[in-house]
Amino acid sequence: ARALLRAAEMPGAVDVRGKGLMLAVEWESKERREAVLEAALSRGLLTMGCGTKTMRLLPPLDVTEREIRLGAELLTEAAQASA
Repeated sequence: ARALLRAAEMPGAVDVRGKGLMLAVEWESKERREAVLEAALSRGLLTMGCGTKTMRLLPPLDVTEREIRLGAELLTEAAQASA
């Protein structure tokens, strides 16, 4: 999952970090993070802000590989649409 997000073209993303499926995406500003959070939610992807400009991703333990790919695609779309 981390490799998918690192390879994705997400304007404003500064860092992708975490272990396993517990991931965080750091954005260039709080405003950018808020815009991506809103765009992700409008696409049905529930994420959570943490810290000043970071977004937390924590899928359920029974998530499938297909759902991981779909989540990465939705987040990428949200980042591109809110740029």
